[in-house]
Amino acid sequence: MHRHIVYAGLVAGSLLFSGCFGSDEDVTGDSQSHVLAANTSMNGAIGQMTSGDYDYGQEDLTQLTQAHQEYKAALAANSKDNQAHFGLALTTVLLAAQNHQVSDLLNRTVEAPSPFDPALVDDVPAKEALLLKKARTLATTFPEFHELQDALAEQMLPALEEGIGHLNTVYQDAAFNMQLTIDGKSREIDHAEVGLVLAGLKALKGFLTLFLSYDMDFDKDGSYDYLDALSSLNGVEDLDQLTADQISALDQVVALMTPGSSFLSVRSGWQNKIAAVHGDLVDAVKIARASLASIRTETDAQSDDLLRLCSSAVSSDCIGEDELSSALDAMDTASKYLEQPYVLDIPDLDTAISLDFSAFFKAQDYKKMLPHYAFYPKAEWSSQKPVFYFTDKAGNFTGDINDLDELSQSYDEGEMTPGEMVDALQTILHFQDATFGGYLAGATDASVWNLIRKSAVQDEEDVGMDGVAKLGRKAMAPEFILETSLR
Repeated sequence: MHRHIVYAGLVAGSLLFSGCFGSDEDVTGDSQSHVLAANTSMNGAIGQMTSGDYDYGQEDLTQLTQAHQEYKAALAANSKDNQAHFGLALTTVLLAAQNHQVSDLLNRTVEAPSPFDPALVDDVPAKEALLLKKARTLATTFPEFHELQDALAEQMLPALEEGIGHLNTVYQDAAFNMQLTIDGKSREIDHAEVGLVLAGLKALKGFLTLFLSYDMDFDKDGSYDYLDALSSLNGVEDLDQLTADQISALDQVVALMTPGSSFLSVRSGWQNKIAAVHGDLVDAVKIARASLASIRTETDAQSDDLLRLCSSAVSSDCIGEDELSSALDAMDTASKYLEQPYVLDIPDLDTAISLDFSAFFKAQDYKKMLPHYAFYPKAEWSSQKPVFYFTDKAGNFTGDINDLDELSQSYDEGEMTPGEMVDALQTILHFQDATFGGYLAGATDASVWNLIRKSAVQDEEDVGMDGVAKLGRKAMAPEFILETSLR
């Protein structure tokens, strides 16, 4: 992820600072001298960051810091210097992305040895010792999830907010433009390009806020050692023979997944922030669309524009009319379904489903997308009481994995029709939320089970391959709708 952040900044920086700015009637002599000094430092910083031996998190940020300070000085001399606003937006984001706290955690996250190395899969028995060694190494180097979230919240999020503030100021100036030298050619950057950068930062802020808003800590007291014991459960057929390590690992999973736990729910203090994400993304799409559409209405000479339409006079480094139309159509679609549900027709099942993608940007407890469930006391875990069981809304026992296995066996032996099997399954699995957090707009228990029943009856042969297990998975996750519709 850190490479995406840095490279996005490098691309923007390379385009915006590899040349010289044009004139601006609001730029005073004092502010202009600071901007020119900043450009010189920024050019050096960009060259450093784009070099082949660039080492993220270990580079000297002196030139980037100098550029940042000069842009601040330019704004102190003249708050209307939009070139300084533009430069300060980019340097603020670039410096935050390379902050030592952030870079150290991101490097540890990306570069920590993984215990799931594909190279180990072909000969697991022979390489078991190496697999366990790598797992232990991961446990000592991989950061706790909240560490990464807190660092990004403290450094990147405020930087993006500040950058967006500066770019909002520049975007208000419809006449803003600057001349750049890119690959030896003079190019004009104007209002359209500024809008696309602004839209990009708004979208980045929105998705980063989503990432930061949820509790995703799955370590056990700062360690991931328990994952090794958890993975060993794949070969366990008799829960009466669990080892102490396996019981401890399962106990950690129970702690994470217990209804009401903080895992996979919104972190304290982030409810209001996540509530603003939807609006940020709607704005980002609208700004990006307006910026692209404005290319068609530009009246100045287009030969030197960075973003320009292809024409009889311009046939290279340009955007074709068909490409532009497709991009605008895609943004119209995105904007539409960010603000209203998408109606998915499934003719084979004589069904239409409303999918509300905006639910993704609303506060959720993703554990509530599962049916009602609870856990047996740890002391009672056994083949007869396999760790967890299903309940109804009142918490009454409705069945467990053993009951699902019995249903599957009955179906495989021809003792039940698909419809009867779904009816039996419905007595075991009771949805906490039939809309799955609002993704299935207007769905009810009855309508969801009706869809599952139609799917089972319509495709009896496919259901018979996996029995109740497959239907159980469909009933426990919203993806079952897309599985059905995309076959």
